[in-house]
Amino acid sequence: MLFWQILIDGFAISSLYALGAMGFALIFGVSGVLNLSHGALMVAAVVAAWAAGNDLHVGPYVGAALGVAVGFVASLLTYFLIVRPLQHTRKIREEEKEIFILTATLLWGIMIQELIAYFYTNNAKTVAPIVEGVVSIAGVRTLSSQVWRGRCWSSTWARLRSAP
Repeated sequence: MLFWQILIDGFAISSLYALGAMGFALIFGVSGVLNLSHGALMVAAVVAAWAAGNDLHVGPYVGAALGVAVGFVASLLTYFLIVRPLQHTRKIREEEKEIFILTATLLWGIMIQELIAYFYTNNAKTVAPIVEGVVSIAGVRTLSSQVWRGRCWSSTWARLRSAP
């Protein structure tokens, strides 16, 4: 049964990696910009939503709306402060602009992550799952919240570490 659990968890995490790769390919194909600060922008939005719910005690929908707004503003700042000036400068040769944008967005993402770590520490936060319970499919047990999120890798990793 452990074989099937590992196989299903592997498919789940692989599908997330494929989805991320397709997103990068789509954005690069449409805009010609490979923005490596996407992860930090998403983390900023999620931390804003979490902080709104935890610190401001607003409901989950208001927190989610605030997270979307923070992500949107951070994305606009990324474009207007980082990407656009590099695209329109005459000091960098045209064939080198892509690598400058790639490097600048990577550094911008690191700065965003460090700013979040400064205010909220690097310690992991536990969030109660929205969907409770366990689902058993063909003898493979998975948390219901992980089925909806598509992230079964953490339970597999824990089982592998505790296996003899």
